[in-house]
Amino acid sequence: MNRMWSTIAIVSLVLLSADSAVGQSAGGLGGTGSMWATDNCIGPLERAWVREEAARNARYLSSVPNPRAGSAIAPYPFIPMGGTLYGDVIELNYVDLDPTSGILDWRCSEYTYNGHRGVDTYLRSFGEQSVGVPVFAALDGTVIFTHDGEPDMNTQALGQVSNLVVLDHGNGHHTSYFHLKNGSVSVSLGQFVPAGTQIGEVASSGNSSGPHLHFETEVNGVAVEPYAGACNAGAGNWANQPSFIETSYLWDFGFTHEDLRVIPGWPFKTPRDSQIATSDPFLFIWTQIANLPADSTYRMIFERPDGTIEWETPTWPLDNPDWRWGWIWFWFDIEAMHSITGTWHVEFFLNDEQLVRAPLEVRTERTADFNRPPAAIGVAPDPAAPTTNDVIFCRVLTENVFDDMDFDLVRYEYVWTVDDVEIRRVTSAAHSDAIPRQAAGSVVTCTVTPSDGQVPGVGDVMSITVAPVLLPGDMNCDGMVSVGDINGFVLALTDPAGYDKQFPGCSRDNADCNDDDQVSVGDINCFVALVTGG
Repeated sequence: MNRMWSTIAIVSLVLLSADSAVGQSAGGLGGTGSMWATDNCIGPLERAWVREEAARNARYLSSVPNPRAGSAIAPYPFIPMGGTLYGDVIELNYVDLDPTSGILDWRCSEYTYNGHRGVDTYLRSFGEQSVGVPVFAALDGTVIFTHDGEPDMNTQALGQVSNLVVLDHGNGHHTSYFHLKNGSVSVSLGQFVPAGTQIGEVASSGNSSGPHLHFETEVNGVAVEPYAGACNAGAGNWANQPSFIETSYLWDFGFTHEDLRVIPGWPFKTPRDSQIATSDPFLFIWTQIANLPADSTYRMIFERPDGTIEWETPTWPLDNPDWRWGWIWFWFDIEAMHSITGTWHVEFFLNDEQLVRAPLEVRTERTADFNRPPAAIGVAPDPAAPTTNDVIFCRVLTENVFDDMDFDLVRYEYVWTVDDVEIRRVTSAAHSDAIPRQAAGSVVTCTVTPSDGQVPGVGDVMSITVAPVLLPGDMNCDGMVSVGDINGFVLALTDPAGYDKQFPGCSRDNADCNDDDQVSVGDINCFVALVTGG
């Protein structure tokens, strides 16, 4: 994404005093910023090069089989990267549907920029990028282009080349994955990759100013917006279109004693402290907020350890335009924090709605050995009852802000087993991980352990059994009906026990292709018609 950091308002540390019960406290807005577009995040030379090479490779590799390709353009069953949308990752830009110099997204709003051809999904900082966030193949496909080896922490869009992967899904349908992490491309030209296979990691290589995945769909060379809406009629290209959230929420939050006036802002990882010392001259509070309406207001409440209020600020303006996302920091000199130690609480209100009530440890001096483990997590499968057709996600159930009470950056170790055999182990900053489809009857477990980089937290385990797809006539549960199902059909009719032994996890109910709720000779004509295409 060709975005540049925009400092909309920078306020020097001029004391904005207000009376409090203990003494004089002061503070207010330190700085605010969002991003704006200046040019296409895929430069014209890079696009021409990738398009030419991918097209040539696709022609050369046309004999490489893609067994899942069909006559229709397949819909996407998931967002092709680790993380949970509106949790630890956020979409900021969509395809520009206005062919003129104007901009228009699928919702008839302006969350895009002129000429943008993909969907941009962002990480919270370079910190998450450094830990790692995987990118997955959205559908089965053949690799028709890769490039790696480029720097991946770009903060200015200067026409650089991305690390990227392009997949061919058949019928002129290509997907491209731009801005990948240096050294992370894990597939090779001509390789067939099942959906859900990791192909790289999210980063900021190429014509980019922050870590994100630019996911692009093309059909016969024409850019396609997968989202359907008022300004993009039709069914869209999601199997189940993700909801669009417009309410304001905290994407990230933290405290620090470090002077944010001299600290690089987003996309760099912001300093975060578990403690503030009574001798620290200022308390700095930083936020990342999604969906800020224009001309928003804020206020803070500072609560002493005994529960009484030290200071409630006035309601102050942010003087912001409408932002999909904003990085905002504040400074405060709270008089009683220079003398009263213990657990304070800070409440942050945006437009009179409380977004957070966060604990803050105030001590005589900060101690290096103070650290609390990450919060306990839960995990859940997605989909909840996967079949042989589904890529399986393991989603971490946690919070954006309170995943760690010290506001540390949390990472997660995912360990996947299938029938007690380990098939994947990865440490990621993302709130989800995935594996490709598995056979019917397979017992899949995902064990997740959080860590703040120093100590582990309490993890969780999910375990599911993959169900067969109840496709009439598909007796071997390979997702299709063919001559390979004849033996299973005969066994289902004549030797049910033999069928269950030979096709564990599949279902004899698939032989009921005339849908009369019984498996009998009455299904023979129907089965023959399915196999022969009659």
